[in-house]
Amino acid sequence: MRRVIFLSILAVIVMGLSACSKSECEKFYDMLVECEGKGEAGDKAEFVKDCEKDKDKEDSKAILACTKHSKCDEFKGCLEKVFEQEAKKYMEERAKEDIKDIEAAITDAKWTETPTGCYLLEDDDTPAGIKEACAKFFEAAHVGLTTQLTEARDNSTKLEDRHTMCFRLSDAAEKTGKDKAAAETLCKEVDLAAVIPEIVAEVDTFIGEKKAEIPFNCTYNIDRLAELESEWAKGAAQELAKKCFLQLGQVVLDTHVPGMKYSCNFHVKKVFEAAKKFNLSGEAFDARIEEAKALCDKE
Repeated sequence: MRRVIFLSILAVIVMGLSACSKSECEKFYDMLVECEGKGEAGDKAEFVKDCEKDKDKEDSKAILACTKHSKCDEFKGCLEKVFEQEAKKYMEERAKEDIKDIEAAITDAKWTETPTGCYLLEDDDTPAGIKEACAKFFEAAHVGLTTQLTEARDNSTKLEDRHTMCFRLSDAAEKTGKDKAAAETLCKEVDLAAVIPEIVAEVDTFIGEKKAEIPFNCTYNIDRLAELESEWAKGAAQELAKKCFLQLGQVVLDTHVPGMKYSCNFHVKKVFEAAKKFNLSGEAFDARIEEAKALCDKE
């Protein structure tokens, strides 16, 4: 990799060589052909022409100074040293720009886009200041994304870029040593919170139409909430149970319990079990539950 970068930088510098007389350019060309092969130098006339275009550039002077070495190993060693100096200077300048970009990302709260400078933090050649700046970015990203996702969850907001936000939150948690499992749980909470308004609307329709059955979405999503075992999920499951099994459950009980003679109605059974699990209660509700107990509590 360093060899490729070297040749690239060398090519750029050579194209702009100028701080030399024609004899200096020709001498450098001859040394380059002798030590690296003509493929690295190209046509001599074109090379010399390009060499004469720009004068007094420091990088050109440093390159041409290597012609003082008549032996290839010394000549190539000189070029390698120049390359390392130029590469270091390039990396330092690039690092300054990367740090500006990282700081701007923090200021603008751009948590869903990892700054370019933070992609190769494990590289041994990572310039000074980059790791520190990226550490600040990932800390800020973890806080920012957690806040945004928590607000979305609490407001049952559907997020178009939810998947990207959750991926970045998980990555930030890993980079900062935070709990990745907590990040994953929060994202599942966001998903479930977004469908709760739809479930509530469906239940309200059932109540309005006196449709005496429990929608699949009620039991399915309450079970999904229970699987999370988080405090928010427990609270959300309790509230959804009140809506599905207490409010709509009253319609189910009033419709089916009076006519039950030999067995517990399927939907009444769901309400009966939910009443015990979620400790649901209400005067009219409790009366119907007591009435259903003889058939529903024994099955």
